[in-house]
Amino acid sequence: GRTKDSILSSGYEALLGAVYLDGGLPAAYTMVETHFTALMDDVAAFNQHDTKTQLQELCQSRFHRSPAYKVVAELGPDHEKEFEVMVAMGKLSRYGRGRNKKEAEQAAARFLLQHLRENPELKNAD
Repeated sequence: GRTKDSILSSGYEALLGAVYLDGGLPAAYTMVETHFTALMDDVAAFNQHDTKTQLQELCQSRFHRSPAYKVVAELGPDHEKEFEVMVAMGKLSRYGRGRNKKEAEQAAARFLLQHLRENPELKNAD
């Protein structure tokens, strides 16, 4: 019984309601934030990672090859470095920025993936 999702969610909902009635919205918000911030960060990181995978799969199926990533700029002082990366699929390319190379690659992949999804008629990247 203690691991059944419906029981756990009902219990959490009741507890959250009690916290809200006792301490108001700020207390309820703090409780939710305390319990779910790490989980939401994990989901965001997974979705970000999944963007490069999705682009890879789409390029393989549509163009029969992989996209190429290249760091085109390193901006800012060492303690606040920002990277700019270009992802290219033939003549198609998009740019992304991030606090590290991985983040910049993910941003670039997200922009190219969005472009390719919005233009399904593109079958040739050259």
